[in-house]
Amino acid sequence: MATMYDGSRATGANLITGSGLLLALLISHRETTTQVVTLYDNTAASGTIIAAINVAPEATPFFLRLHRNEAWAFTTGLSADYPNCELNVWAVKTS
Repeated sequence: MATMYDGSRATGANLITGSGLLLALLISHRETTTQVVTLYDNTAASGTIIAAINVAPEATPFFLRLHRNEAWAFTTGLSADYPNCELNVWAVKTS
């Protein structure tokens, strides 16, 4: 089962509950300073950090696609903190 989450200028979002694989993400923003998007293996934007991605204004939109063999695994859930950003996530649930 594939899941796509489209978040717009939110923070502390629970994207997926349960285990899965993060396959790709797209981050964009209109800020003049670097923004940080933090992904967590949790059902809240706290706990185990999967990745913290700095996105500079000149690097937006930022797209990252991971090969299935290199996908970022999560067990509890996938949550994100992405203030002042728009975030799209492609993931597959494994439970």
